[in-house]
Amino acid sequence: MIIGAFLFNVVPMFLLGAVIYAVYALIRRGRKMPLAYHIPRYVFLSYILSLISLTIFWGGISFDNAYHMLNLHPFVWLSQTYDMGHHRMVIQLLCNIGMFIPFGLLCPVVFKRTRAWWKTVLTAFGTSFLIEFIQYFIGRSCDIDDLIMNTLGACIGYAAFIVCSKAISKKASPHKTGGEA
Repeated sequence: MIIGAFLFNVVPMFLLGAVIYAVYALIRRGRKMPLAYHIPRYVFLSYILSLISLTIFWGGISFDNAYHMLNLHPFVWLSQTYDMGHHRMVIQLLCNIGMFIPFGLLCPVVFKRTRAWWKTVLTAFGTSFLIEFIQYFIGRSCDIDDLIMNTLGACIGYAAFIVCSKAISKKASPHKTGGEA
């Protein structure tokens, strides 16, 4: 089911992202930027489109007033695994974390203003909060645990950004040998 959701939602969103980004690049063609500038922006745009598709549109939208699920008790899923089963709970937990790892990795690459860890985490938290807020009104669940796990995923993504940044800067900077003065 997860692979089906990926193929049905993510692949088309990356194709849509390619079209949108191509239009953007044509409009801004006066500024010549290297491919290393464009690739992260295209991937981030496509990721955001995929995130919206998976969290807002997947499963349909219902404005029925009778269906609004709200969980404001952190980690309540630990005591209620019997509702969905242990296996499904673990998958949902890992998906909520994994869904925001790209956010934490790409946000500081695309938006230099978010290079400080707290800015990336706060931006991810705000994005996740907005998704949960919208989900409440469209017949999906609004869950504090999703917000926590999404934010944790962004933290993991930001840690990956730091590791990658250090590896790239080490590669780019020349190493001194011991005999130089």
